[in-house]
Amino acid sequence: MRRYTARYNIYSPWHIMKFEWGVEFVYDANEHNCYIDSEVQIGKGTKIWPGITLDGNVKIGKNCEIGKNATIRGSIRLEDGVFIDHDVQILGEGYIGEQSIIKHDLTNPRIGKYCAVMGQVYDSIIVGRCCIGEKAEINRTFLGYGVNAKHDCGVRDVDIGPYTNIAEGVRIWNNDGANKRKTKVGGMCFLGGNVRILGGVEIGDECYISESSLVDRNLPSRAFFVNSTPGARQATAKENCSWYLGGNYLCLKNQILPIARANFLKKIWQKLAWSPHGNEFKNWLVSPLSSHNLSLSPTELLKQKGASIIPCLLDECECKKS
Repeated sequence: MRRYTARYNIYSPWHIMKFEWGVEFVYDANEHNCYIDSEVQIGKGTKIWPGITLDGNVKIGKNCEIGKNATIRGSIRLEDGVFIDHDVQILGEGYIGEQSIIKHDLTNPRIGKYCAVMGQVYDSIIVGRCCIGEKAEINRTFLGYGVNAKHDCGVRDVDIGPYTNIAEGVRIWNNDGANKRKTKVGGMCFLGGNVRILGGVEIGDECYISESSLVDRNLPSRAFFVNSTPGARQATAKENCSWYLGGNYLCLKNQILPIARANFLKKIWQKLAWSPHGNEFKNWLVSPLSSHNLSLSPTELLKQKGASIIPCLLDECECKKS
């Protein structure tokens, strides 16, 4: 039996959903303009708009919202607090994590918690806290935690690590000009505007790819890469000149080796008694310093001066304080 066929009385499934399950039917949604399969489960506080279709083994958590004329069909699980926009279709098998926002059609979704999906996602896994913009296209791709693809971009057949930022116009191809190949991009990387990456390339963690570069070779972790044409002699991959620090993607003029980075972070966190992920540390990194006559923020100083400025930032130098 389908719920929409039942008469509205105290024994009807509609009455049970509303008064026992605590489902909220808003803007005149009712048994005459909604289609809800008898297999469907809906959590307390979830809002249902008119014209929706819930068909199959659909499980919806608490405090979700299913927009006008939305369709969820198949074996789909929505965790608590998920928002499905008007006219969106979600089909097949899969899940959508807690507090996620879905504004585009999905098939076989595998979406983690706290994601915002406004663009096209096909056959991909999105771990959590990712943002997919309206003009983004993600195809057969794994996105690690906290990846941002907020702008017009095309990403195909790629494994991307956590906290990587994909800027406007980035294109990651799934071929090298001759054969289809899978690409790997590490975590905490910055892919600048209009970057092109050939299929099969492997990019390490914390790399900074400069705007309009074409990446046609593997890159080690923490490399700063500039290249305008494939195979160009002026292409450079400066090692240890990129750093993901407190949410900032730093492009360094001078190298800072991994051991120096680790010692700096250990000492600054101990000295100031801050959490590595706390707002105090993040605010300090971008706030101008009043000591040592520096007047620039730690991030700007590190970008310009490299490892030589670290003793000043730790107050371990011979400079006279102002």
